[in-house]
Amino acid sequence: MNIKSLRKMYVTLCFFILLAILISFIAQNLIIRSTLLMYTEQALEVAHQQSHDNIYNYLANVENVVLSLSYNALVQRFLNETEAINRLRYFPDLQTVFSALFMSQPDIIGFAIYDYSGNFITANAVNFQAIVQTQYLYQKYDFITYDRFSNDLYYVMTVPIFDFSTPAINVPRIGTIVFTMNKAYIRSQIDMGNQLYGASMALFDSSGHILVGEYNGSTIASVFPNTGWKLVTHLEAGVITEHLQPLMLITMGISLAVVVFVTIFVFYFLKENYEAALVRNQLEILAYRSQINPHFLSNTFECISGIAMSREAPEIVEMSAALSQMFSYAVKEADFVTVAEELAHIEYYALIIGYRFMGRIKINIEVEENAEQCRIPRLILQPVVENAVFHGLEPKIGEGNINMAVVVNGGYLYIRISDNGVGAERIEASKSDGIGLANIIRRLNIFYGDKAEIKINTALQEGCTVVIKLPAEKVDDV
Repeated sequence: MNIKSLRKMYVTLCFFILLAILISFIAQNLIIRSTLLMYTEQALEVAHQQSHDNIYNYLANVENVVLSLSYNALVQRFLNETEAINRLRYFPDLQTVFSALFMSQPDIIGFAIYDYSGNFITANAVNFQAIVQTQYLYQKYDFITYDRFSNDLYYVMTVPIFDFSTPAINVPRIGTIVFTMNKAYIRSQIDMGNQLYGASMALFDSSGHILVGEYNGSTIASVFPNTGWKLVTHLEAGVITEHLQPLMLITMGISLAVVVFVTIFVFYFLKENYEAALVRNQLEILAYRSQINPHFLSNTFECISGIAMSREAPEIVEMSAALSQMFSYAVKEADFVTVAEELAHIEYYALIIGYRFMGRIKINIEVEENAEQCRIPRLILQPVVENAVFHGLEPKIGEGNINMAVVVNGGYLYIRISDNGVGAERIEASKSDGIGLANIIRRLNIFYGDKAEIKINTALQEGCTVVIKLPAEKVDDV
C-alpha cells in the first residue's frame, strides 16, 4: 500500500473517529444538562418552600400572639369604659401590657386603639400618624407607606376585640386594635432566597403590587391563604448553560486528548514525520490545557462532584470536593491565614494522597487549641508535606507516616513535621524540584526576618524531621 493510500485511509479513519466523538460529546452534554436542570429545579423548589413556610409560620405566630390580647381582662375593661376620664386609670397598666408585647415581638413597632364605632381612642407616639386611618380597621394585613422621608414600607394587622364578659350568643364587638409591623423578618427571607445563584425571589400583595424583592419572571409561585400575598421565585435561563460551560470545556478537552492519542497511534505506522507532527499537536493541546486557571478547575470539580453524587460514586465525590477546596484555597489573595485554615488544606491534600497511594501513606495532624487561631503564611506547609510524600515516602517500601504537631510555647508557634521515609536522600532529591525547602526559607525571611527559623534533622533511612518556628501572632491581635 502506497503512501497516498495510507494517507487516504488515515483521513477516513480520523473522520469516523471525530464523528463518533462528536456524537458522544453531544449526547453527554444533553444528559448532563437535563441532570443539572433537574437538580437545580429541585433545589429551587426546596428554597422557595422554605421561605414560604418561614413567612407563613411567622405571620401565624404574630397573629396568635396579638389575638391573645382580645382575651386580656385589662384590655376588655379599657374598651368597655365609655368615659374618657375613667380610661386614664387603666392607661399606665395598658402601656405595660403593650410594652411586654413589643419585647416578645420586636417586629411590632406600634399600635392604635379604636372603640366599637371606629373612633380613635389612643396610640403610642411611634406610629400615631401612620395608622390613625379608618380604612385599615377591617383589613387583616396590608402594606402601607409609613415614613415620608425614607419611604419605607410597613404592614398593619387588625385585631377585633369582643366583649367576652357578656352571655349573649352573638358576642358584641367593643373595639379594634391596629398594629403596625416592621417587615424586617419578611425582607430577610426574601433576601435569603435572592442569594441563591441565578435565582430571584419577590413578594406581591393581593393586588399584584410588588412588596419586597425584584420581579424577573416566574418559575415557582405560591399564595398565602390568609393575606392573598404571593411568593414568586425565578431561575435565570442562562444559569444551566453557565454551569455547563466548564464541564463542556473539560469534556471537549478529554475528547481532543482521545483524538490526539488515536492519531498518534495511526501515524506511528505511517511515517516518522507524521508521528512528529502529531506529537507537536499534542504538546500544543497540553499547553492550552495548562492555561486553565485554578478557579476554573475548582468550578469544574464541583460539577464533577455533583454528577458523581448522582451516579453514587462516593470516592469521586470526595476527591473532586477535596480538589475543589484546594484550588479555592490556592487562589485566595490573602498572604496570611489561620493555622486552622492551613491545616484544613493539608487534610484535603491528605485525603487525595490516601486515595492515590491506596492508604499506604498516612498524614496525622495534632494541634493545640490555642494555636488554631495563630496566623501563618498561606501554603507554607504543603511544600514540606509534598517533599515528605514524594521524596521521602514514595521510594520507601512499606507503609509511610507523616506526623504533624503544632504547639505554642514561649510566644512562638512551633510546627513539627516528621516522616519515616528514606531520610537524607529526600533532601538531596528535593533540591532539584520547584517545591524545595529553599522557597519556604525565602518566604519566611521576607515575612519575619530573623524572627523565624527552620531546622531539618535527617539521617539515611531514618526519616526526616522539619521544625518551623514562627512568632505566635493571633489573627485578632494583628
